[in-house]
Amino acid sequence: MQLLSQITIPRPGDDPKIQLLIGDLTNIQKEHTADILVVSAYPGSYTPVPNTLMAALYNKGIHVGELAKDKEINLLDQLGCWLSKPLNQKLQDEFNIKRILCFEPGIHSKEQESVVGNIFRCINTFAFDTQNNVVAMPMLASGNQKIPVEKMLPAILDAAIFWLESGLPLKCLKLALYNETQIQEALPIFINKKQSYELSASIKEHFAGVSESLKKENLGEEENKLKNKEYSQQHYEGKDITNGDLK
Repeated sequence: MQLLSQITIPRPGDDPKIQLLIGDLTNIQKEHTADILVVSAYPGSYTPVPNTLMAALYNKGIHVGELAKDKEINLLDQLGCWLSKPLNQKLQDEFNIKRILCFEPGIHSKEQESVVGNIFRCINTFAFDTQNNVVAMPMLASGNQKIPVEKMLPAILDAAIFWLESGLPLKCLKLALYNETQIQEALPIFINKKQSYELSASIKEHFAGVSESLKKENLGEEENKLKNKEYSQQHYEGKDITNGDLK
């Protein structure tokens, strides 16, 4: 897998990243090991349709339909997604992934891009309890489900930025493209979002610094006012604050 671009989300303690990559999610290298691989499907349909990630996984030994029969966490009714139990160690070592998160947005809406946030809500329910720090996903619902990249990618990025800024404990979100056409469609969108986010973050940081300076300046003025008030009160009461004696 090759890194094309990334967005860093600054926050106290760590700086998680949203990465855009080109590569095969059924052949993840060790350095890109993911705790969770997200796949998308029509509701209840895990047929390995040719030229889909579902089929590519099936052909190499990961049968999502079988995993669906014994889910670790089932949030289909609430969020339209479910989490598999850990893959067996052989599959984990071969694919460099630990679990599958299956996204079935059609359960809740025909506008898949409008419910992408549910993926992160789903992750948020268990990310605090287990070490699910790295998530990899394709351009969800943009294949056979035919949701345009220009709709799906901004929805994914907006949701990811919101949840990471809100404290979702991920170290990295890896968005993987699989061909040149996707690169041509997705890379300009990603770079535009990266630039606008970094500009916005810079402006926020600047005004935060200005605000902090003003607070300190106002605090200094208040302290001076308080000292002057105390000085006036002491003189009013007949005390000489210079030598500590009564007049």
